[in-house]
Amino acid sequence: MIETQQLSFPTPAAGDAEAAPAVYVFLRACWRARPETSQRCAARLFHFARALAASAPAFAFWHSKGESRADALGRLFDFYNQAAIANALEENASTHDGFAISLWNGESNTKSAAMRVHCGAEGSPTQGCNEVILDFPEELGDLADADRMLALVGATVRCWDPDWAGVLSRAACGRADELFCDKKSRIGLLPQVDWILYLSKRQTPRLPKSLPCRVYGLDDLGALLVLSDCPPNPLDRAFRAKVKLVENALGIHI
Repeated sequence: MIETQQLSFPTPAAGDAEAAPAVYVFLRACWRARPETSQRCAARLFHFARALAASAPAFAFWHSKGESRADALGRLFDFYNQAAIANALEENASTHDGFAISLWNGESNTKSAAMRVHCGAEGSPTQGCNEVILDFPEELGDLADADRMLALVGATVRCWDPDWAGVLSRAACGRADELFCDKKSRIGLLPQVDWILYLSKRQTPRLPKSLPCRVYGLDDLGALLVLSDCPPNPLDRAFRAKVKLVENALGIHI
C-alpha cells in the first residue's frame, strides 16, 4: 500500500469526549449484482478463510450454524476443500438469489466471532447486495491496531472485490443485521464511514483532494481511508465530527 495523503485532525479538548464504552466492531464488504457460480464463490471464500486465519487465532476454525451450541460444534466447516465449500453454498442457496452461508468460530463470550456471506446474487441492484459480514470478537487482540486491521481489510478486498468495505462499531452503526434505518445503507448501496473505509474505483473514481484522515492506495483497486489509529469511541464528538466531514466530502448523505 502507498500512502497518498495524511492530514491531521484537532485533538478533542478535555471533557469533549464522553467516557469510552466497550467498542464492538464488525467488517462489512458489499458489492452490487454480480452473477457468480458456487465454485467461484467457494474459491473466494477459500482464500478469505486463509487470510482470516493468518490475521488472528480466533479465526482458525469455523463451524456451520446448528440447532444448538453442541450441534454447531459438531459441524466443523472444511475450508481446505473447495468442492466441499461449493456444495455447502449450494445447499444454502439464498431464496432471493445467489448463495448464502453463516458460520461461527466455536468460541464463547469475548472470543466469539461470526461470519455471514452472500455471494453470486444477480438480481436488481436496488433490492440488495452481495456482502460479507464478519462480527469480530470482543477481544480484538492485535487487530485493535489500525495497521493490523488495515491489512485484513486489504486481504478482504483482494478476495471479494467489493464496491466498498469498512470496519465499523456496532454502537455507531447499529447491529450488523439491522444497519441504519436508511434503506440504501441497509442494503449496501451507500458506503458507511467509521473506523476504516475502502472505496473501489467503481464506487468512487476520484477521491477529494483533502480528507481529514489517512488515505492509502490499494494496488489498482481503490483507496483505504483510516479515521483512527485504534477502535474509536463512538460517543466521541470529535470523532463523529470527523466522520461527518468525510461523509460530506465523499457526498455520502445518510
